Amino acid sequence: MENDYELSLYFVGLELVGPTKRNLAGIVIEYFFALGLVLLAGVAYLLRNWFYIELAFGAPMVLFLLMWWVIPESPRWLINQGRKEEAEVILRKAAKVNKVTLPDKLFMEEDEEEPPTGHLLHLFTSRVLLVRTLVIFFNWMVVSMTYYGLSLNTGNLGGDFYMNFFISELQWLTTTLAMIGKLGSAAAFAIIYVFSAELYPTVVRNTGMGASSCCARVGGMIAPYVADSAKIIGGDLGQAVPLAVFGAASVLAGLLSLLLPETLGEHLPESIEDGVIFGTDQYREKKDKTYKSSSNDLLKIEMTKF
Repeated sequence: MENDYELSLYFVGLELVGPTKRNLAGIVIEYFFALGLVLLAGVAYLLRNWFYIELAFGAPMVLFLLMWWVIPESPRWLINQGRKEEAEVILRKAAKVNKVTLPDKLFMEEDEEEPPTGHLLHLFTSRVLLVRTLVIFFNWMVVSMTYYGLSLNTGNLGGDFYMNFFISELQWLTTTLAMIGKLGSAAAFAIIYVFSAELYPTVVRNTGMGASSCCARVGGMIAPYVADSAKIIGGDLGQAVPLAVFGAASVLAGLLSLLLPETLGEHLPESIEDGVIFGTDQYREKKDKTYKSSSNDLLKIEMTKF
């Protein structure tokens, strides 16, 4: 439940701001994710019993129900669903808080058209979206596998007896290197959230990110098996296999990411058609023309407060 709530809240925050604020809105959420992990360690140290730990972290989830009346719906999504009256109420409230002046008539008659629709299968109906979706899925799986795999593999030290003795005298160095690796994985987790959300069109952003999160869960399930392969294979080869798998998968995921378009400063794609041409000059010309001729330019409102 927490993961579904986290994704939904993430989309709302990302879709409420313009291109210049998206990185900030996306990354700040991850700070609290890291803070939660730190709190988990502290609570687990104090309570020790798994039942009380689960109770301590599960009971506050009830408070999430209050968010139904506190967190507004995404105006971008409401507009795409044809619910422009509801979107206008939220936009005017946000504009008032941010001291932005909106026209009396926010949506003109020429803006009235059939709202775009989309579902998960649309991400596989064109070659461009298929490749991008598979690359995103693979990156989510590898990021999760590496993040949890490095934690599980820290105990698999081996090698020369004298070298092990030397390393044991420098335990701080071992811990530091392990934390640097985990820091890189955590940073990749934060980046893949922002990058994926910017690539998926609004009509399938929630669904696409949910499917990506499922791929991350697959990576998390694979991680302990890769880490434990050292014990099964044994010897020097066994000690090298987990690191080789995590490293090779990370390099491959990074190389495949080069197939994805740059999203910096780009307007979010709204429809499936936008998703197909996203990152091209055709897409930029279309968006520039739309925002110059339309009065419902949501992205002109750089909302930083609500």
